[in-house]
Parts: sequence; C-alpha cells; structure tokens
Amino acid sequence: MRTNAVTRLAFPYGFFVLIMACICGSCGHGTYVAVGVTSAPLSLIGVPIGVSSVKLSAFGYGFALGPFFWKLMGFAATKRDSPRLRLLFPAVAGLHYLSAIVAVTATGAYSDWEQIPPVLGFFILWLLAYVFGQIGLWRGYLERPRA
Repeated sequence: MRTNAVTRLAFPYGFFVLIMACICGSCGHGTYVAVGVTSAPLSLIGVPIGVSSVKLSAFGYGFALGPFFWKLMGFAATKRDSPRLRLLFPAVAGLHYLSAIVAVTATGAYSDWEQIPPVLGFFILWLLAYVFGQIGLWRGYLERPRA
C-alpha cells in the first residue's frame, strides 16, 4: 500500500467506522461498544450522552475528533522510515488498543455487550470495516522501508 493512499484513506476510514459505530449505538436499543472502540482513547474521557447533544462530552469528542485521530494514525503509519518517528505508529496503535479494551470491559456506557443482538448486522459491518482498516494501517506501516 502506498504512503499517500494510507494517509489519504485514514480520515475517511475514521469517519466511516465512527458513523457505523453511531448507527450501532442509535438504533433503538443499540450498543455503544463500537463507539467505545472506534473513538478510543478519546472514549475514556467520559460517558456518551447521545447523538443529538451539542455539548462536547466524551461522545462529542469522539465524534468530532475521531476521524482526526485516524488521520494521525495514517500519518504515523507512513513514518517508519524516520528515525525519530519510527515508533510513533506502534505507540499510538498500542494506546488505542489498550484504551479500547479498558473502555469496553470497564463498567460503563461502552460495555453494553447485551445490546448487540438488536443491531447485529450493523455491528458486523462496523467490525469488518474496523478490522480491515486496521490491517490496512499495519500494512502501510510494515511496508515502509527502514531508515
């Protein structure tokens, strides 16, 4: 995967998985598990208060800043050849994965696993998009030549 493609696709990827996560959370009795994972580490700031809120709660931060976080991930994935930035992507990715695990396993709004069945189709679409995006980011990182 080319550097430009990783960087260009990171923001739309972040926007798409966040929209899919919001659909999972707003479909009747949906789940916020996908929102917690998609917007991690921003999801650890607080508790989501709803899609229609104009306040910048944790949900608002994740929604507003989530795609920019994924753009940062895309940028970091292309910097493996830089001696100073070589470990930026694994560090940011590790922070994301660790905070996502904390968000969905701690008692709170993002651990409503029992609410997945009503939105299972949307949840599966979100999960596929999330996983394939992660594979793309890691491929973009690993394909960069070492300096």
